[in-house]
Amino acid sequence: MQTTGFDNRRQHPRAPLGCEVQLQPINSQLAGTAGCSYDSVSCDISAGGMRIWSDRPYPTKTRLLLAFECDAQGWSGVTSCVGSVVWIDPHPAEGRCLLGIKFGDAEDVDKETA
Repeated sequence: MQTTGFDNRRQHPRAPLGCEVQLQPINSQLAGTAGCSYDSVSCDISAGGMRIWSDRPYPTKTRLLLAFECDAQGWSGVTSCVGSVVWIDPHPAEGRCLLGIKFGDAEDVDKETA
């Protein structure tokens, strides 16, 4: 059976994860305009990134500081990491959007998509 480019694009398996996530843009040009999101919820997580329902759309390549705590998963304390928006799927009827976040800096995302 022949495989396509989409068959193996998921490098890390996803695990369901439903916890509140705080998003803070760290791009200097967005820091004063886009604002923080305190009403975001994760859908799932993998070693490479996270899918998030957010109340704010952030442009692709936006660097974000993510902070989340998941007691239900047995994680103690708050986890913080840097990630970059790699895709956005707006749902205007719901007033929310889905964000695809890749852990690491935007420079890492640029290298992989070049």
